Amino acid sequence: MQAGLASCQAMIRQGNLPGAADLAQNLVKRAPTFGAAWVMLCHALLQMQNADVDEVLEEARTVVPENDIAWQFLTVELCRLRGEQGRGSEVAKLAPLVSDRENLTPLQHHGLSTALSQAALFEQALKHSGAAMQARPDFILAHYHHGLNLRHLGRLDEAEAVFEEILK
Repeated sequence: MQAGLASCQAMIRQGNLPGAADLAQNLVKRAPTFGAAWVMLCHALLQMQNADVDEVLEEARTVVPENDIAWQFLTVELCRLRGEQGRGSEVAKLAPLVSDRENLTPLQHHGLSTALSQAALFEQALKHSGAAMQARPDFILAHYHHGLNLRHLGRLDEAEAVFEEILK
């Protein structure tokens, strides 16, 4: 399994997304609850902007155990995708499932912040943009989204200070 994952990663780095997706699909068929294989499959499909990624993310979340770190990744990605699709009510249901997990990465916090902002849940979005900034002070996009969330909340002086800090 590990060799298959390594091959998937290599294919993705080389830009062979269809090959990576096919290999990951085979890994998933051999081990349906193996979260890392689902992550590879979804990552390739997301990069390809494949229309099936919705269904695959949903299916993956039903078979990968919640205590698997992959489930967290899959849930954040589905939340982010739902935000892009303008499906705010689904973002509001999905985000709390992972929001309070201590092991969210800065990129996952940013994904949640973006999705929650797209759902007009700015207070919750602010929490995640702040966490992304704190974890990675050099993550300029997290700072930018933090400023936008503050602006949407009417906290204009704070938003301006964040934007000015970005420009330094």
